[in-house]
Amino acid sequence: MNSLPVHMQVNSPELRKQHEAHKERMGRFTAAARREAPPAITGEDACMHVWEWRQRQRGLYGFNPQADAHVRTRRAAADRLKGPGATSFIIAAVSAHFDVPRVDILSSSRLHPYVLPRQVAMYLCRKFVGHSFPEIGRRFGRDHTTALHNCQKIEAMIADGPPIARDVDAICRKLGGPQI
Repeated sequence: MNSLPVHMQVNSPELRKQHEAHKERMGRFTAAARREAPPAITGEDACMHVWEWRQRQRGLYGFNPQADAHVRTRRAAADRLKGPGATSFIIAAVSAHFDVPRVDILSSSRLHPYVLPRQVAMYLCRKFVGHSFPEIGRRFGRDHTTALHNCQKIEAMIADGPPIARDVDAICRKLGGPQI
């Protein structure tokens, strides 16, 4: 431990007992921290194991590492979908899932078989790639308010019931990202 020793006068036996117990406890923690070394793991689990090791060093037991793993998985999926072809990749996955031609998703048609896949594709572009609404609108040949409305509508439909949530989950799995 790299701290300066503090000398204190302990007058009562009760305080002395508490002070000795505290020193003993701190000595055990310090010894355990010195004994334990980071695990030698390679691959995808390395980050998770190092994170868990750091949390144990800090004494943060009881925190749920799955929550942090979910965030890391989502970021990794978003990183895979970054780049010039990300929107095309999403549109292709949505097109394959709903069995609708890619051209019809990008068309100006307002027919229901084409509108829902288009809305889902806009929602996934916002969720995975993080495009702004004006950017999503440009890529789909729409206004930014249309992109905003479509994303909000899909979020509401996901919250309302399982049919659309199942579709979006299946597409997320195809894209390699986390499910909703």
